Amino acid sequence: MKQSQAPGLALGLFAPGEEVLLGFGITSVENPLPVDPNTVFVAASITKTCVATTAMCLVDRGRLDLDEPVRTYLPDLRLADERVAAAVTLRHLLTHRAGWVGDEFQESDFGQGDDALARAIATFGNRPQILPLGSLWSYNNSGFWLAGRVIEIVTGKSLESAITGIIFRPLGMTNSFFFEADAITRRCAVGHVVGETGELVVARPWSTPRASHAAGGMLTTIADLMTYARFHLGDGRAADGMRVLSTEALHSMRVPLFPGAGPEWAGLGWVVREIVGHRVLSHGGDWNGQETLLTLVPDRGVAVATLANGGLARMANNAIAMWALRRYLGAADTEPVPVDVSDDRLDALAGRYTLPGTTIEIVRREARLGIKYRSAPVSGIYNPRVPEMPAALTTDGRIVLLGGPFGGVTGDFLAGPDGIVEWIRIGGRVYPRESSSPELDCHALTVG
Repeated sequence: MKQSQAPGLALGLFAPGEEVLLGFGITSVENPLPVDPNTVFVAASITKTCVATTAMCLVDRGRLDLDEPVRTYLPDLRLADERVAAAVTLRHLLTHRAGWVGDEFQESDFGQGDDALARAIATFGNRPQILPLGSLWSYNNSGFWLAGRVIEIVTGKSLESAITGIIFRPLGMTNSFFFEADAITRRCAVGHVVGETGELVVARPWSTPRASHAAGGMLTTIADLMTYARFHLGDGRAADGMRVLSTEALHSMRVPLFPGAGPEWAGLGWVVREIVGHRVLSHGGDWNGQETLLTLVPDRGVAVATLANGGLARMANNAIAMWALRRYLGAADTEPVPVDVSDDRLDALAGRYTLPGTTIEIVRREARLGIKYRSAPVSGIYNPRVPEMPAALTTDGRIVLLGGPFGGVTGDFLAGPDGIVEWIRIGGRVYPRESSSPELDCHALTVG
């Protein structure tokens, strides 16, 4: 926590014969209270696993089909590419293979009414299709917005009500919500970022806009998150024996369905990888000064989760998860090994890679690389400036960022027939090469 400048952190660990729920540090540098297992944090993108689980419950009940076109449920769906609009399925959405721009929103606040998500989806006709549908795994928040809207249509309820009734209440997650009004009477951790002068400052706003709830709006405690984790380690029943999801459907969420970045695969809502023969599921989250991570090893009955209220706490979360994997599996993820090289790959990588509103420029720095991330500022939140980040190729032919707040973040890339790199994937997003693009202010890299 000291290394990552996290004021507070809640930790949960479950393994056969062991259960730990702990709080460390404080909720806020402005109004400090001790963090405990019932402190509410913003779970951020861990929410996506709840959306996927809710969808699977509806599949179980015969109300959804993952492979039916989304237009079966939303006949009026309009996207920039009509062919994609006619063919995209929930399976595409839940495995991040929609292919359109997933993060840059000209407008992100569609109000607090029950129509917020519907209003957001109505703007999707302006979202450029960057990749062919189903072709590549590229992290896509807006795909989960659309999946959330499908859930609303088939249940006849708001997304928040549907998830609460289908997941939270049956599992006994009594301190999990989506709205500040439900959390305000409880102890809450607020996000923190490092200010311009190096001090920790409270990040505002606290929670996500309502239309973003499907991608990252869950508010929860480490005690509730571990209840959820134990459900995903099990056979589809809640702790009281109530059947929430069939065993077959629950286990299908763990299957690696499509290759992601490096050793990672896309499951239904989960990132799936293998470590020494054991399937590991995980999902992290990042929202305006709050960082989260949930990791499961189903065949060992092991789960570890952390909720932290510092914008640099990804390092702490990863270190804790790696410790748990080494303890219970005897091994953890292979650390990327940077190398100094002087070959054509460095020159092939040099250039600019763009998504609307975002540019990554890669320059050669002798035997290594420099990466400049430039993005239009996100309205309403603190947008710290990030200097050029040192990077290197790795022994397995990938890219790794070296040092700083994003040290250890890896990326991959594809070279075309002419040897020039066509796209890079970093922070989970695919950025196609652009011959030229306008200069933008430099802001923080989003990695989760």
